[in-house]
Amino acid sequence: MSSSEPNKKISSIANLPAKVDEATKKASELYGENTALRVMVVAIPYIGGGLDMVFASEGQRAQKERVFKLLEIVRERMETVEEEAVDKKYLESEEFVDLVLKAFEFSTKTRDKEKIRWYAQILTESTMRNKQEGYSPEEYMYLISDLSPQELRVARSLYRERPKDNTWESWTEQVCNEVGTDKADLQLALSRIRSSGLIEEEIAGVDEGRLYIHTREPNEVLYYRVASPFEKLMKFLESDSSAIETGDGT
Repeated sequence: MSSSEPNKKISSIANLPAKVDEATKKASELYGENTALRVMVVAIPYIGGGLDMVFASEGQRAQKERVFKLLEIVRERMETVEEEAVDKKYLESEEFVDLVLKAFEFSTKTRDKEKIRWYAQILTESTMRNKQEGYSPEEYMYLISDLSPQELRVARSLYRERPKDNTWESWTEQVCNEVGTDKADLQLALSRIRSSGLIEEEIAGVDEGRLYIHTREPNEVLYYRVASPFEKLMKFLESDSSAIETGDGT
């Protein structure tokens, strides 16, 4: 298969109006008019040509800073990848096209740079040959879009720190300071994150070899732990250049 054939397929799919909502159309106009941005996209190893065809096909406008940030992170990651690691067949698929469009769309809807980083990493890791089985990048994209930037920071902190019953109170103080919230809003954020399936309420555990059941009194603080879907998501996002866990939202 010639290198131009995947681009033609991507272009034909991206030109379908039903596949592009209002945010994507606006973003594409800016892209088509911005020569520097387009040059940067084409320079991205392996997937730059496909991205160029997708973004240029609609010729609409979007917010320059958000588009640049997404593509900058994508470029940084793909420049560290060996060609053999990329699944070329996946790049020819409609699944990849849809994921590109969703990453572009969702990125234009948030001013939070860290959230854009989540979208970019889901997109780049979806192209890896060793991550084609057992993962659901499109579902991950929707999951991240449903959580606020603050909720994502709380979730990341919980994943990193893994607080237990005896450290939960100190963790709540720490994370409230980190994200700029109070304990009432923290509980709201944790409840929302729990609804996403990333964390689960701690109802049992082992203390000095004995199994215990945690019974909550009225107004008592809930305890949460990282759920297996969160573990799976973070494993999917792992890479030598991963920045998700640094908290770098710049």
